Amino acid sequence: MKSIAEIASLVHAAPSEILRHAQRCGFSVQDPGDVLQDDQIAVLAAWLQQQMAAPTAPSDPAKEARAQRFLQNLVRNSDLIFLDTSSLLYPTLNSFLERLTPLLTSSVRVIVPLRVIEEVTKHRKNLSEPERAAHAINGYQKLVELQNAGLLKIYGNPDDNFADSTFQSVFIKKRTAYRMTLLTQDVQLAKTIDGFNEDVSVRAKHIQVAKLNRFGYASSYIWKDDKDAAGASPAAPKHEPAFRLKTQMTNVPDTILRVREIPGPGSRVLSPDGPIQLLEKISDGAEGIIYKTSSGMAAKIYRPDHLTARQEAKLRRMLSHPLQCEGICYPTAPVLNLSGEFVGFLMPLASGHELQRSLFIKPLFLQTFPGWKKRDCVELCLTLLKKIRFLHQNGILVGDLNPRNILVKSPREVWLVDVDSFQIEEFPCPVGTTTFTAPEIQGKNFGTFLRTTGNEDFAVATLLFMLMLPGKPPYAQQGGESLADNILAGDFSYPLGTSSNKKTPQGPWRYVWSHLTYEVKEMFYNTFRIDGTHHSENERYSVREWIGAFQKYLRLLDDGTLAARDPMSAELFPTRFKHSTGWNGTSSRNTAPSQPRPAPIPQEPPVPNGGFSVASWLNGGQ
Repeated sequence: MKSIAEIASLVHAAPSEILRHAQRCGFSVQDPGDVLQDDQIAVLAAWLQQQMAAPTAPSDPAKEARAQRFLQNLVRNSDLIFLDTSSLLYPTLNSFLERLTPLLTSSVRVIVPLRVIEEVTKHRKNLSEPERAAHAINGYQKLVELQNAGLLKIYGNPDDNFADSTFQSVFIKKRTAYRMTLLTQDVQLAKTIDGFNEDVSVRAKHIQVAKLNRFGYASSYIWKDDKDAAGASPAAPKHEPAFRLKTQMTNVPDTILRVREIPGPGSRVLSPDGPIQLLEKISDGAEGIIYKTSSGMAAKIYRPDHLTARQEAKLRRMLSHPLQCEGICYPTAPVLNLSGEFVGFLMPLASGHELQRSLFIKPLFLQTFPGWKKRDCVELCLTLLKKIRFLHQNGILVGDLNPRNILVKSPREVWLVDVDSFQIEEFPCPVGTTTFTAPEIQGKNFGTFLRTTGNEDFAVATLLFMLMLPGKPPYAQQGGESLADNILAGDFSYPLGTSSNKKTPQGPWRYVWSHLTYEVKEMFYNTFRIDGTHHSENERYSVREWIGAFQKYLRLLDDGTLAARDPMSAELFPTRFKHSTGWNGTSSRNTAPSQPRPAPIPQEPPVPNGGFSVASWLNGGQ
């Protein structure tokens, strides 16, 4: 036992300061001479240690910027943010709330059920676990501060169920009316709540589930048993990837193979399943000719000047790991001439319209897909992203990602062709186009080095941009330099807020850009602008991050959020800038938050002094 004054002397603090901390811990002390028991002293010590802990933050400024942006998006896409007991007791709560509080508005509420308050109260009184008690005392104090600031609502009464079941009831019933976020460190609770997003029987708003991390920011959950969502067959990898990314180039020479015959239309060729016949020509490219065959498959027969030892070695490496994904023309077998010499390969027969000659030319786009809306382009982006993710999960880079190698039948039916040019382990992708080539590899001979995932992420972002602004390259601009020069300079011309180089192309493009969601615009800007947070090779957004952004975009289109804000946001080629209506009823252009918020829940008195129960809220009350 020690008095407040004795403790103050030991820690070299004023007795009045220690007295104040002891009172915050809930101890009945009024004077520096009052005595604390040993278990109370242990709790006070843990509390003081927590209060003196230095704020945490990632050491890398780019990572901190990304974490801040994630938190901003989390709040921007929320109407109600629920805090669980586990997060209120988390060590970095103070740092997190310091970052969260400035982002909150009158339209975004932090909600804590009464049962959570009771759990926190129970922990703060449990002196047998001093550290947990100190965290509970801190969490309780922060709730008081939030409530005093008008940022917190506590709902419930003593008749409510346990906290977890309360969360489940609220999220099931209210997900059609509010965009809700749960912050919890409880993995099982997080998984249960996140699972409600899989229920397509009701048109509900997407539920966000996140946790506090050790840096005082929020992190998303990643479930190990998530579906691949690649639009792929069960061959999508949930195990070891088929290939590994390499850094050392192959030493197989790129020398021409001399063969007795290059087969043509009507020729018989050999496959592992026996002789087959080449039928009519499908397409004619620089490297080879694609034929229909009597087997129902397509065959690519190389031209003599592209039939090389390296190409054969690469194809045989690909065939050593058969992969199946609907919409990817992955090689299935070698093709030999009647002399038994390698001349090409078999692959699935693709169909659809070449992206370059359909979606990327406005008159052809409207003629080929006359009923398409913005939703169709967003869904097409997701379809392509999931196929590319399938490849990346198997250690394959597309390399030459460009619209001539993509065939489109519908937003969900897409084929990737020219697969033999993919980068497979030490075998490079020897071709590429300026528009889709990252600045760090502009001007290089593609056949002399191996691309990185960062190089590919640039090409992916470019493809997405050209799908959302149909056919328009991100570095095209009004009166600017060449595309290659603009890419090297990171001179991106589309604005984000007040940031702009004033060279946005004339015509409909500035209108199309205006109507994109803020998150997608921000991701494009930060990828393509020289000073963007994700411009450098190792910082670019991953395919997984793009999938998340476009899934959210699709939800906002499907639930009517964007149309309610401006009906023209659903159009492929809007004819004006986006119109917005502020929450005070005033009209603005492109300035309101990216999604509208429903009417707030009416004010209720704090509990436990006469609050209303969660059960009554669920039964129809607001």
